[in-house]
Amino acid sequence: MIPAIEKEVVDKKKWLSAEELADIFGLAGSFPGAIGINSAMLIGYRIGGVAGAIAAMTGMLLPTFLVVIMLSVFTGNCTTIRKSKPPLCRSGRPS
Repeated sequence: MIPAIEKEVVDKKKWLSAEELADIFGLAGSFPGAIGINSAMLIGYRIGGVAGAIAAMTGMLLPTFLVVIMLSVFTGNCTTIRKSKPPLCRSGRPS
């Protein structure tokens, strides 16, 4: 993840220098949580302030959140008895 962020932020967009990005990665690594989200929030804050940090965090979390929600909608809890079962429970998969 770090090389991809560096390529995008330093080489393509030229938002930060390599030294600034190294400082951000060092700081992001000292925070609890995933370095990708932490560094995205710090880069977003550096570029756009609080709104940039919120936008960066949303951009990192929203795709994964939506995938998990969609998987839960389609698989559901097949062990419970419901009037309408999720699509994958009706496909002959044992409950």
